[in-house]
Amino acid sequence: MDAEALLRALAGGAPDDAARAGVTQAAVDRHRATLDAWGLAVTAAPGAGFRLAAPLELLDARALRAALPRDAAPRVAAIDVLVETDSTNRMLLERAPPAPGMLDVCIAEYQHAGRGRRGRAWRAPLGACLCLSAAWRFDKTPAELPALALAAGVAVRRAVARAAEVDVDLKWPNDLVFDGRKLGGILLEVGASAIGGCHVVAGVGLNVAVPEHLLASVCDWPRGAVDLTAACGERTPSRTALAAALIAELARLFAAYATRGFAPYRAEWEAADCLRGRDVAVHEASGTLAGAALGVDADGALLLATARGERRRVLAGDVSVRAVP
Repeated sequence: MDAEALLRALAGGAPDDAARAGVTQAAVDRHRATLDAWGLAVTAAPGAGFRLAAPLELLDARALRAALPRDAAPRVAAIDVLVETDSTNRMLLERAPPAPGMLDVCIAEYQHAGRGRRGRAWRAPLGACLCLSAAWRFDKTPAELPALALAAGVAVRRAVARAAEVDVDLKWPNDLVFDGRKLGGILLEVGASAIGGCHVVAGVGLNVAVPEHLLASVCDWPRGAVDLTAACGERTPSRTALAAALIAELARLFAAYATRGFAPYRAEWEAADCLRGRDVAVHEASGTLAGAALGVDADGALLLATARGERRRVLAGDVSVRAVP
């Protein structure tokens, strides 16, 4: 029994089921290092067998495809669910782009080298988060490509509302926020396409059921991070329903974006903007710029009113809310 087979045997949660699948003390001991790396604890039930210390809903490609709504399902060419990889974004960027009008999806139960903005490391315990990337090829590079990451934020927000009944705030340029705490993020990357246009990969990371002691390591925000289990009042939403809703929303977004651009998403993005009207500091490569956030421009740039009365457009940078003296 290899580590993946052991994982799937234990994921059912019932010691009797694990015993029937051939889970023995020797199998657990043989893969103990891998289970530890994945952040999974195994307990022994006297006289019954073994089980995971915490429930685990593993994702399945067939179940995800069956859960897709009718309008989105025909646009999804491939759904790959991996137990472990370094980065789902990298996996899709290194593949040939999907056919025009089709979406390729890669999901990992565990990422050991996931990346956030500016190359920051992002690691999620196995099954505790949703680590999903979706690839699309535009025949012609959209004029509003810089705003696509913001539109993707709206797509994720819609998926979370549908699958978990949670209203998510958005923080420019790519953070998902609940109650002032970080719930997840989006990493949009663009690769070259040998056949013209551009190859876009949108990576989404969402905290679903992260152990409390690990949330502190997820981000360095003043109020820290949060997961959907806490946002739902300690009820863990279905990761299958969440992933299916997210795939559907991204398929709809990419299919319409070439012709419609950011405009259909801008009002919803601004309604969820957690920075609008607040004093912020934008940390750029050239230094720090302070001012009041005024929302976003039609191309997704952050609008800033400085203390000198200037109106500035910020295209890239990290934003933090300024502390009140």
